[in-house]
Amino acid sequence: MGEKTYKGGYITVTKKALKITLIVVVSLAVIIGAFLLVNLYNYKKAVKLLKNGQYEEAYDLFTILKGFKDSPEKLVEVKKAMLKNAQPGQRIYFGSYYTGSDKEYREMKDIAWIVLEVKDGKAMLISEKNIDYEFWGKENFNDQMLSWEDSFLRNGLNNIFLFKAFSDEEIAKIADTVVVPDEETHVDRFADALNKDERVKENEVVDKVFVLSMSEAMKYFPTDESRKSEPTEYAIQQNRYMEPALFHTVDLIHDETHSWWLRTRIDTVNDEHFICYVEDSGRIVRGSAGNNHALRPVIWVSME
Repeated sequence: MGEKTYKGGYITVTKKALKITLIVVVSLAVIIGAFLLVNLYNYKKAVKLLKNGQYEEAYDLFTILKGFKDSPEKLVEVKKAMLKNAQPGQRIYFGSYYTGSDKEYREMKDIAWIVLEVKDGKAMLISEKNIDYEFWGKENFNDQMLSWEDSFLRNGLNNIFLFKAFSDEEIAKIADTVVVPDEETHVDRFADALNKDERVKENEVVDKVFVLSMSEAMKYFPTDESRKSEPTEYAIQQNRYMEPALFHTVDLIHDETHSWWLRTRIDTVNDEHFICYVEDSGRIVRGSAGNNHALRPVIWVSME
């Protein structure tokens, strides 16, 4: 006996082919149904976590859910709740920046920040990871550019990074901060450092984005271990671009932690001038303004 066939117009379907098609359709329906059920379960769980103030867990779930139901709106709600209830040491998400390398898709993802301090309805935040690389000064920089006020780094943070990483609404929430020169002399750390009255005078400036001074880094991160900071893939890629400009190669670009800039200037008795930074080991050292290090931006943000 031959296999049964079903004819309709110009199409002839065997019984076996019809059975296979039916199995595929049912399997797809089961998979889709299971996927929807899992998403619905996670959605309900995320809503409950948000209601209970478990913002980190809620953020992770709503991020996974992406466009399911009103997850994007809920994710915004979670981030606002994180900021409104921020406490020192907690992680919050604010703004977005590149994460991938040039060889991959350059995604803009939420920037993770660590809360350093809460005061007068504002939270002081530092990026959890090194998110980019930058030089302190341009080529052929002069002594004036050694100050934070005239540095290429400060200009880039407040005139490029600020508008790339934050929306107009977010920029409006970032406070103007009076950034003062490091008040400490750090003579105890650098034996040849000049005392306060002998150093080159620096001016106070007003910024929305800045980097920590040496004194602030020691205050908020009291140990070398706590100062260690991982880079994003994008930051690693940017470091690769910059290294050729230094006329040497660096074998540390694949390490788990990278060095990052501070804003403290060190003047010495030998009339030398250096800028402080945090080594990949977490130790605070000083180096040439011609070097490049990673960025951990700092901002004060309204919690309302």
